[in-house]
Amino acid sequence: MPAKKKKDEKLSIKKLELESVVLKIVGTRPLIVNAWDPKVQAEMISKQMKLPVKGAKQRERDPVAEFEASRYRIPEALGGGDGVPASAFKQAFVDACRHVDITMVLATGAFHVRGLEVEQPPVTIVDKSGDEIELGEKSMELIPIYGSEPTMRMDMVRLDGGGSADMRFRPQYKHWFCYVPILISKGSLTVQQVADLANRAGFHCGICEWRPMSKKSKNGSYGMFKIAVTKEEIALFDGIDPPVLPM
Repeated sequence: MPAKKKKDEKLSIKKLELESVVLKIVGTRPLIVNAWDPKVQAEMISKQMKLPVKGAKQRERDPVAEFEASRYRIPEALGGGDGVPASAFKQAFVDACRHVDITMVLATGAFHVRGLEVEQPPVTIVDKSGDEIELGEKSMELIPIYGSEPTMRMDMVRLDGGGSADMRFRPQYKHWFCYVPILISKGSLTVQQVADLANRAGFHCGICEWRPMSKKSKNGSYGMFKIAVTKEEIALFDGIDPPVLPM
């Protein structure tokens, strides 16, 4: 039988201490993103609710509009430009634990990747009486990305588990780099361990569409990255201040 605890024995929990680091990340392969168009979300929800889909009969495909709607936009008030979800980096870092002696459970809570809090466009549906309804509010943490302007990319995708085919028009950033702010729990992981994990994540996992660790396309090689180390890589960040985020 387990020994009984003494009455005067107290549980001791170490005080939480945090430290932060901002990594300079450079893409080693082009980055493909695919933000979810609010119009597509509205159509999906309307069909599930058996409501009329606004403009569905008249809507024709517009590749340029689909391309623009797939970009993660940062408002001018927050600096403008394009971004990528902070959660994409967090997922890559955690997935990289498969290749090192760190459990995914530990990594999930040991650090957090921070981004700018950006309000997302509302999703609007039309109810049975013909009135428009905005469905709640939502926001997303985005990390600003710099480098080349996005170009339109056209790819064939398989729908319904590999059945019918369709075309997608998405932004591709051929050359890209960014600051990645990270908040770390001291005693769980060190800054060096997180940095090493970042490089592993950039090689083994990548971020966004057609990445190496994508569940849908495991043969991808896009969205790969590394920590800037050479003079040329570090020079990319000259004159660009890291985002000021609440830690």
